[in-house]
Amino acid sequence: VRPQSSGFWPHLMHFLWVRWLDDKLRWKSGRRQAHLPKIGFGLDTDDYAFGFLDPTMVIRGSHLLPDFVGGRTHELLQTVESTAACEDQEDDNWANYHVNIFVDRDMVMRYFGGGISHLDNNWLHQWMLWKRSYLMTRMPKRKTKN
Repeated sequence: VRPQSSGFWPHLMHFLWVRWLDDKLRWKSGRRQAHLPKIGFGLDTDDYAFGFLDPTMVIRGSHLLPDFVGGRTHELLQTVESTAACEDQEDDNWANYHVNIFVDRDMVMRYFGGGISHLDNNWLHQWMLWKRSYLMTRMPKRKTKN
């Protein structure tokens, strides 16, 4: 609390607690290499592994794909008990992730359902069909030439 503060009453403050990702410097990515960019968590002992962020600074999210070839590791987050990052009996993380730079059918399946490990979101599809038909009935009819 600073001297110029107006009071000591509690107030709501939004923030994000983040675990920063590192760019894998030796990894070559791009169209010529036909590789997506690769990132991964640094060691939790690094002074800058975690931090706080103002939510208004977040521009957008990204779609991260686990690097299945790189496998999982126990070395990145040393925890004794379960945390939000690691549930009971889960003491490892993916070693690295690829940044999905293409918005493709994977993202569509994420929201419409049918994708691997994603619930069926048929209600969303039905709502969009209803919304489309509703809007079509409200639109003025086009005059056609004979």
